[in-house]
Amino acid sequence: MDLRSSRPLVTIGIPTRNRAEMLERALKSALQQDYENIEVIVSDNASTDETQLVVRASMSRDVRVRYYYSPSNVGSTRNFNAVLGRATGDFFMWLGDDDWIDKRYVRLCIAEFMDYPELALVTGSPKYYRSGQHISNGKVFDLQQEKWWLRVISYYMQVVDNGMFYGVMRSTHIKAVGLPNAMGNDWLTVASIASLGKTRSLCDVSIHRELGGASSSPARIASALGLPAVQGKFPVLALATHACWHTMRSRLPLKKAASFGRILLGAIVFCIVVIRHGAIYARAARSAVRSRLEGLRPN
Repeated sequence: MDLRSSRPLVTIGIPTRNRAEMLERALKSALQQDYENIEVIVSDNASTDETQLVVRASMSRDVRVRYYYSPSNVGSTRNFNAVLGRATGDFFMWLGDDDWIDKRYVRLCIAEFMDYPELALVTGSPKYYRSGQHISNGKVFDLQQEKWWLRVISYYMQVVDNGMFYGVMRSTHIKAVGLPNAMGNDWLTVASIASLGKTRSLCDVSIHRELGGASSSPARIASALGLPAVQGKFPVLALATHACWHTMRSRLPLKKAASFGRILLGAIVFCIVVIRHGAIYARAARSAVRSRLEGLRPN
């Protein structure tokens, strides 16, 4: 029996735009997985650099690579959803065009799914870099509560970075959820996935994430998503509002809940984001201002 064909197909989707140099590293990490039954889909959002050459070179070496090019800039969210829409695997994960994953990443994540059918998402430990230099590790936590609404609340109580967004998910789940075009859309998506099943984070395998680009500041995120500039100026309030609204109108388990239950859960999520993450953002802002002022002091 062909061992490769007996394993579930995993789609690694890489949305990209003008990141030819870094894309080569992302593609290499995907194709060097020790879990072979994968397809790698690159969705190119109107790149004007050598992105197409990089992908074509990979396609000539590996038939598992598929490439799609948009002649006009459709925006970040539509490009992420475009690569998801073309996925044919039983499982799916996004990989940033400037990120890379350990060689065992897919295999270990799929092994967890095979052992624990109740899981909806499995991710590795996120590590963050700036200009190739490791600067920090992301937060690692599981959502193992039996009640779906407790998993949603627990997620917003614990999330700090977006490393879980780049985990492996069941394709049926993520295609039902999609990626909304909103501030904090990665958080909204993971919260929705968590409402569908438990999540697990693996400490012995990592996704490596390069900081910068459109996600380097709230203002750039708002601009990349085509959102009003005011959302970039007040990101916590924008995120809290989107999280509340997304929770109340979700088509997932919430559709079975009473209207009061949806409103109550949305209000709880709003308060969690404003209080907890507002405090985190305020501390980070104070630290950035302090560092800037110290840099301006005369020697």
